[in-house]
Amino acid sequence: MGTATYKNGISADADLWQMPFRDGIAEDYLSTRWFVSRYEELAGEAVKDAKAISALYETVDNAKKVFHEFGTTLGEFIIQLVDLNQPEAIVLGGNICRGLSFFEPQVKEVLQKKGINLPVITAMLSEYAPIIGACS
Repeated sequence: MGTATYKNGISADADLWQMPFRDGIAEDYLSTRWFVSRYEELAGEAVKDAKAISALYETVDNAKKVFHEFGTTLGEFIIQLVDLNQPEAIVLGGNICRGLSFFEPQVKEVLQKKGINLPVITAMLSEYAPIIGACS
């Protein structure tokens, strides 16, 4: 779970994967590992990754449940970020963005309940952003 901040033209690694969250750290709840273990817990069957779960979204209720739980959890995490950093926007990157439509309503609902109206947008470079950033 990579995170970064961008302020006044400067980007920096935010290292938020290790931020205390719920009963552990953020990565425990916002990673592929969480998707896979939560789906197995609900469905009783193993899957390779979040992409495999997304392929089941339209036909398997447990797949929907996992994405909806993820959206709620991500919304709660964003609330903590807002409290810490007062961002102007949240940009989501990586492969998970391909499934944004599966969990975006839950993220927005959690944020709206707290009166947070930040734009939550998808990075244009998606999973290629870290590679391009490392090269630059």
